Amino acid sequence: MMSTATPPTHFGKNALRLGLFTPITLVVLMVLGFVISEVLKFNRVGAIVMLTAMACAPIAHCVGIVWGVMAFSKPNDNKRLGALGALLNAGLIGLGLVVAGDWFKYMGAFN
Repeated sequence: MMSTATPPTHFGKNALRLGLFTPITLVVLMVLGFVISEVLKFNRVGAIVMLTAMACAPIAHCVGIVWGVMAFSKPNDNKRLGALGALLNAGLIGLGLVVAGDWFKYMGAFN
């Protein structure tokens, strides 16, 4: 006899995990790119690592927001973790936009 209960989903927990681990991974990859460019004396490899990390972080945070919102539609998912994960990922995207705007302003891109 099989149970017809739906298994629990983990969208809320995974959204929170993405929000917590993506910034750590971004910092590690940025440091790794800097170290690679210093050790190899070849700036393109380090720049490629850093740019790839900077391009993938917003995508991961968007996935975290989607998973956080999806936690609300699943009956067996933790809605508090989904809300926390969605808010954390949205806040980190906002923080990234502020930092990028200040960096572009510092570089003179908006003059």
